[in-house]
Amino acid sequence: QIGGKTGQTMASKTRGVPSSRPIHPCLLSVFNGNFGAEYAVWAYITTCRKTQLPNLIVAQANTLRIYDVSGETGKLELNQSFPNLSGSVCYLESLPAEGNDADSLLIGFAGHPRLAVCSLQAAPPLTANSKILLATSLVDLTQACMDSSLGSVTPLEQDLIATLLKRQDEATLAVVLGGGVAVAAITLNRHNCTWRASTTDDPYLLNLMNLSPLDKQASAASTTANISAYTQKIAHRFGDILSCCFLPGYTEPTLVLLHTPNRTWSGRLTGGSQSCYLTAISVTVTHQCAAVLWSVPVSVDALSIQPTGQNGCLVVSANSILQVTNGGRISFVLALNGWAGITYPSEINPNPWPLPRLAIALDGAKVHMLKEDLGFVVLRYGEVYLLQRVDTSWSLLPAGETIGSLGHVSSILVLPAVDGKLKILEKRKKDGVMIGLLFVGSRLGDSSLLGYALESNITLRDVLKLLGSSQRRNEGISSAAKRDEELSDRGNEGYELILQREEAALYANDEVDKLGSNFELPIPDIVPPSDDEENTNNMALLNKKGCNKRSKLVRLTVLRFVIALDSITALGPLGPCCEGPLAINNRQIKLERNQQESTGTAKIFPCGYGSSGGLALVTAPGRDTRSILVEEDCLNVQSIFCLGSFILMGMLPDCNKEAGLKMLSLRKKTKGGGFQISQVEMEKVITDEQYGTMDIIKKGQLLTAYELKNNEDICLIVRTRTTQYCYNLIILQRTESSLQATLHQTLSTHSSDLLQVSPFINHNTSTLFGSIWSFGCAVVYEIQANGQIQEFIIEGEASLVEAEDDDVELFYQCNRVTAIDIFRASRNIFKQANGSRRREKKAHKTSSSRDLDDEDRVLYESLERTSRQEEPNPDVISSQRDVTEDCVYVAISRQNGELQIFEMTSMTDPVWQTNGCGQGTARLNPIQKRATRFPRMHKVYAQEIRFFPSGPSDGYQDLFFSVLTNFGDIHVYEVKMGQLSRVSLRLPTRPSKKQSEHHIKLRRKKNLPGNAVDESILNPKEFYHNRFTRFSDISGQNGLFAATTRPLWFVTERRSLVALSHRSRHVAPGGGKARPVGSFCTGMIKSLEVSSSIFMTLHERIGRVGSQRLTVFGGISNFFSPLGIMPGGGYCVEKIPMGVTVHRVQFIDDKTVSTNDHPLYVVLISREMEVDQSGLNDDGLSPEERRRIKDEKEEVKIKRQVEADLGGFDIEQEWVEEIERENVFEVNTSLGGAPPIRKSAYSLWIVDASNNWDPVDSYELGEFEHGLTMKVMYLTEINVEPGSNSAIGENVGTDNLFVTVGTGIVDADGEDVSAKGRVLLFEVKREDAESLAAGAQIAELSLVHEKEILHGPVTSLSCLTTEGRSRLVIGAGADVNVEQWGMRKLTQVGFFRATMQILDILHFKNFFILSDAYDSLYFLVWRESDKSVTLLAKDYEPIPVYASGLLSRGAAMTFVCHDDRQNLQFFQYAPGDAAARGGNKLVSRADIHIGAQTVSLESHFCRSSILVNSATPSSTLAALKSQDSLYGRSDDDQRLGVHFGTSDGGFSTILPLNEPDYWRLAALQSVLANALESDCALNPRAWRLFRRTPRRGGCRNNDRRKGVIDGDLVIQFCDLPTADQEDLASAIGSTVELIIDNLLELQCSSMVI
Repeated sequence: QIGGKTGQTMASKTRGVPSSRPIHPCLLSVFNGNFGAEYAVWAYITTCRKTQLPNLIVAQANTLRIYDVSGETGKLELNQSFPNLSGSVCYLESLPAEGNDADSLLIGFAGHPRLAVCSLQAAPPLTANSKILLATSLVDLTQACMDSSLGSVTPLEQDLIATLLKRQDEATLAVVLGGGVAVAAITLNRHNCTWRASTTDDPYLLNLMNLSPLDKQASAASTTANISAYTQKIAHRFGDILSCCFLPGYTEPTLVLLHTPNRTWSGRLTGGSQSCYLTAISVTVTHQCAAVLWSVPVSVDALSIQPTGQNGCLVVSANSILQVTNGGRISFVLALNGWAGITYPSEINPNPWPLPRLAIALDGAKVHMLKEDLGFVVLRYGEVYLLQRVDTSWSLLPAGETIGSLGHVSSILVLPAVDGKLKILEKRKKDGVMIGLLFVGSRLGDSSLLGYALESNITLRDVLKLLGSSQRRNEGISSAAKRDEELSDRGNEGYELILQREEAALYANDEVDKLGSNFELPIPDIVPPSDDEENTNNMALLNKKGCNKRSKLVRLTVLRFVIALDSITALGPLGPCCEGPLAINNRQIKLERNQQESTGTAKIFPCGYGSSGGLALVTAPGRDTRSILVEEDCLNVQSIFCLGSFILMGMLPDCNKEAGLKMLSLRKKTKGGGFQISQVEMEKVITDEQYGTMDIIKKGQLLTAYELKNNEDICLIVRTRTTQYCYNLIILQRTESSLQATLHQTLSTHSSDLLQVSPFINHNTSTLFGSIWSFGCAVVYEIQANGQIQEFIIEGEASLVEAEDDDVELFYQCNRVTAIDIFRASRNIFKQANGSRRREKKAHKTSSSRDLDDEDRVLYESLERTSRQEEPNPDVISSQRDVTEDCVYVAISRQNGELQIFEMTSMTDPVWQTNGCGQGTARLNPIQKRATRFPRMHKVYAQEIRFFPSGPSDGYQDLFFSVLTNFGDIHVYEVKMGQLSRVSLRLPTRPSKKQSEHHIKLRRKKNLPGNAVDESILNPKEFYHNRFTRFSDISGQNGLFAATTRPLWFVTERRSLVALSHRSRHVAPGGGKARPVGSFCTGMIKSLEVSSSIFMTLHERIGRVGSQRLTVFGGISNFFSPLGIMPGGGYCVEKIPMGVTVHRVQFIDDKTVSTNDHPLYVVLISREMEVDQSGLNDDGLSPEERRRIKDEKEEVKIKRQVEADLGGFDIEQEWVEEIERENVFEVNTSLGGAPPIRKSAYSLWIVDASNNWDPVDSYELGEFEHGLTMKVMYLTEINVEPGSNSAIGENVGTDNLFVTVGTGIVDADGEDVSAKGRVLLFEVKREDAESLAAGAQIAELSLVHEKEILHGPVTSLSCLTTEGRSRLVIGAGADVNVEQWGMRKLTQVGFFRATMQILDILHFKNFFILSDAYDSLYFLVWRESDKSVTLLAKDYEPIPVYASGLLSRGAAMTFVCHDDRQNLQFFQYAPGDAAARGGNKLVSRADIHIGAQTVSLESHFCRSSILVNSATPSSTLAALKSQDSLYGRSDDDQRLGVHFGTSDGGFSTILPLNEPDYWRLAALQSVLANALESDCALNPRAWRLFRRTPRRGGCRNNDRRKGVIDGDLVIQFCDLPTADQEDLASAIGSTVELIIDNLLELQCSSMVI
């Protein structure tokens, strides 16, 4: 029913319905969630085994990172990153190598069960990265899983469970498939330095049907003989296999399986027949046989298994820990709380005295054994415990430490320190103290690296002191705590007396007496239980079945200290985002700025969970205006230079006249605060009594300027022209109030023109700079202290002008110098290696290749030869960390691709040289003669090169090398151990085709000034202004700024290079100038009195073409703070910790509420709390009352048993079992107390962005009320009752701003009662100035109206605006209600009934996209005339929808659907399509698997390359439309993309493509999938295939639509060498220029911010 009337589906074309033309989508990741650590392992991958700590390898989702751990500082340094694996990691383990060889990794992947044995190798030639995870073996168990599950889909979607047994050169791998449908065993063998799987074709699958211990215990009359063979194949009675491990105490590999025959849930824990089992199976893979050794029942709440060496294993349960010996005997059970006896009703021991009885639970906790009898336990939310065995008893010691900002623990690792490698903790080490590293990883929050110190053999006295000084968490029952306190007050005499009594009781036997009186007995570590404990007063508890008397410890190991060494800040899950302004935080920004300027905006995401929760501010440098000091407009400026107290501006020549120079000063305002820029008259500042340089400075063209080493002299190079160009070098000496010219010399032109000048370098008492001249040579000038100038010429030949344009071979035979750089680095950095690290293993590698087939031998031998030739020897080359004397180097690049590096002290022979510079080669190695593969169709060379250090200004910095080609491509290399390895940027930086077309339009309309130069076409005879600028101490960082077509910052995070996109405010559309930022400079302004450097940018601004804006920045905001993250994609993220889980955030976009000084946001949060349940420890009843209540229950049970016998039904029915379940809440206080439970309390906050995002006001929801959705919207006040005869138009009021909240209420009865909901409407009231002066808060929440919803929880709230009236649309349960606001209440005016559960409602115009949590999408339309909601079409597949969005191009529109299988599907409403069934069905157009989960799909406007550099796109778009009146009419100018954050902390976009671009990129995708070497030998095609749902009828349609471009794959084309790009482009019948232009527009469309 629709709106109270019977509705019929409309198949005819509806007016206003979007076009049904197909839209071709593309999925492109902006950045990946690569900061989490769901899995972690130690391994020697890149570090030296003898002298360094092992690498830390972490993995989460489809990303894997390799960190170096510094032993001096304890910091984590990123070594390698693999962000786009074609599979999600679900298992990670290391395979040790022998000697100094690198270890291998064993990686398991989710979905179809696959495991890869990988090693880090130099990448093959056709690869976008310099390193690759080369898979020596790939074990695919998909077919085995399918055969064992009879083709079922569900087992394939369950992650594999694996365990590994390492034995020298052989390892046995066991894999549980499909959650327990099969167990596979595989042998891994080490061939010298590599691990490979066994050569057998099929893995050994254990015959679980014959191995099941339950089948052996069954009677002979069992009905299993009648079950068909196919059913027996899966009905092996092992049930679900929860965990597995190998027991090391056997000669043959012995696998232990933790399994449960029947699925266990909390309501069945009290049933005696429910239990988990631990079964040991001896496995021989070679003979493919297995035998059951023993099987023992364990606790019903068992979680995992931890091997403990020769002592067997530990079974970790939620309420207890069980020690199981190698013989299958349970030797000890440690109770973790008072409920342990319910889940394991047998002999249980409490925590030994003097440790407190426990009241914790281990569900979600992680355990890692340091030794056989010692290990760490980290609870779910970060509490640290020490698990240890003393003699035969286990104990759990609270460490009193809680790891903050963790969210939820995912992995822990322990690394004991050996051989003094961990120097940062060595100074704290004492005798008998063990130190090491503890890594605690999380996928929902931050991961921490901690240093610990353990001290063993601590006496009882010290233990009690330690317990008294440390924090006690959940000490258990109060009587035990009181007893511990009383014992602590007895003093030393009391302790000695207790020890003497216990020793006498222990050794008072005949055997001891026979040893003689002189025999000294050692003090034992544990004393057996005795009856003198105070808690024995309650004999009823101690005599209860399953309780042991409490043992008493005498000696144990304690945790002396835990210190935080480093933390990996992670975003965690990203929720629905909003865009809003930022505000200045006076505690963060020390520099003043103009108060009238508004701050920039950012994308604000809810991120994290629990203690790691907060907000993530995603923005880019230049967009965040909090660091802008001052802005000033200017005209016809070509270059800017910051020199001490002055700013020099080189002007453009105007109509063949001399350009001239201007001088500015930057100072603080005397009144009102802020800064100001003023022009300085040069005649009053510059004095010249000898050289007559004023005319040259005023009329000449300033090419470059530099402040010399003493900071007192300024060097200028000015070009003047009479008959030919003349180049003047002028030095000005700074005095108290003026600049005095002290040197004027004309540079020798060598009958040619000056083309390029390198940056200046101060060396000793002289200053160096290099230059390139048009005759093909380079000249290095040394300005000495006495004013003398010395020249050093590097020979080269002039360009072959007579060569034909298509003669590429002659072009690459020319050795003309095209780029030069002078830099400073350590003296040993370019020393060449004399041998390979693996040369000594050459004979072994040759012999190992005999085990490969012919094809593998050709592949791996070539890779080994490449590795032997190109990898330097770390024993020969000193590390970059070595503190050596700096040396000045001169680097030149030639037209033929040669890169030569000279030492300034010896300019005759290069100390390092290579080939391939500027051609995109993956590695530039120090090889003198190497065959270079030149491009066949492109004349490419390095136009500019720059070596630059990057890293913290006060810390260690790495050296990088950047190249700018004549086509505009940027290549960046990392200089390490004598070779240059290319850094994968995946950023196309060439000028786009649209920019060139727009430039032609402006020139045709004569909108360009007369002195405008098309910089996109390089003129080899014109002077080239540098695009690359090194900077230092900007926000505490050193790096490089690239003023290219796409301005970029190059900085490092954890020694890994990151590119950031620079944005400019009110920048002119691209095309007027090839570079939006025309000039960049940095320096120290003394008049500002600041400690850090500032920087300035000169960009083209909107308005008349040629207008410019000079912007002075005080830094790059807060992105280098400990909470700053640079995840990639050109973005920066600032994390705002709040300590709560943020579910929704919305900006209050109302000027009466939010201002520039105080932007206000409304936030829906939940506080994760632990509720104390100590009240369950004692019910307050006497023993007589308890006995009477127990007798009454027993009588009722007997009565119901009789009724059941007479009635003929089973007693095990629900109404009979409910009496037994009451025993679950009975706490055995002799074992421990009741553990706390986690509870969420929801609140609505108003936060002030200017006050560190602190709450201004809040509203608390009910105890059992959950906040599900929240929106800020305007509702129109309509004071007319529905159905009345009054005219609505006459009674329509104003629009009122409301904060609407939808909740769900689940009361104390839980799921037994259906949930309800509420809709809450709040108003935000801003206080006036008088109230604020009196101390009132800025704003407050006021509840205006609440409405109860009885048919389900409110999961969606949205605003429907039609004909100028805004109404509230509520999604609750299966109903959609349209409510209007009037007379201070909500009144229903329309409704629609869906099938199951509404998740979200999306609006555009008067159309709805309704997402059903169980039944896919509905397409609805709202009719204002009769207030009805009508169904147009729906998808009939049973898809659980998580999120939906809109994708459009022109008039065509596509609905995007994200489901529970991490898929994206694209639907269209196409009534005329045959697949639409007459218009009733939404037509599926495409699908793809994204490998991540999201909860929101937001739309954004797709910007082109003309608009992408703007921080204010609205003003730039308006300027573009004024320049080109036809812009915006094509479909490509009217595109809406979709962006979303994932649960792994990633950020991705979906972009619409036109037809030609789609088919071109589809062909490129197909070729790249075959050509590129994939990490871990994974298939990118299979990774993106649609995963079908296992629900009812979900597999009836077996056609995968595909049709989506994998942007992460095709964008790798930009990082390939030019020659390989030509080959791939030719393979698909296209050109390199056209493909890169498509990728550039694709990248620009993904720039959401």
